[in-house]
Amino acid sequence: MRRLRPLWRRLRKVETLRDLVHACDLRALDVVRAAAWRLDMLKIGEPLDTHPVELTPHIEVSHPPVPREGWLTYLVALEGQVTRGGQDAGKVEVTVRLAYEVRGKLPPDALMRAFGFDIATHHAWPYLRERAHTLATGIGLHLPPLPMRRLSSKLE
Repeated sequence: MRRLRPLWRRLRKVETLRDLVHACDLRALDVVRAAAWRLDMLKIGEPLDTHPVELTPHIEVSHPPVPREGWLTYLVALEGQVTRGGQDAGKVEVTVRLAYEVRGKLPPDALMRAFGFDIATHHAWPYLRERAHTLATGIGLHLPPLPMRRLSSKLE
């Protein structure tokens, strides 16, 4: 019986998150910050290195501590260190703001965090990966596209 209790709690949490997903409508998605730079840009008189680079992405999700009644707002930021052959080559940063209208009362804070990390990040990912790739390409960093992000099957 003890082994079933944690499983039951996880399944109950999934249902709660699923209920929140059904009660929300995405109303706005805006790119609020986009920047990219390379370290060798200021080397005057030298040719720029055009070899392929790698991006190590880091995702950060935040939401206001006191949400507006009837709305969930998240900032999803992708920050990536660009490396070439193990050496720093630059950086890419993109931040997207998502606003969801919620039917009914606002959920508890833990559920809002789970929604942000799972659902808001999933909605923002295509915009983050496209903008990161476009920015890097625009300054001459040959960056392969970031992989697709799949929604976790165990929404915990």
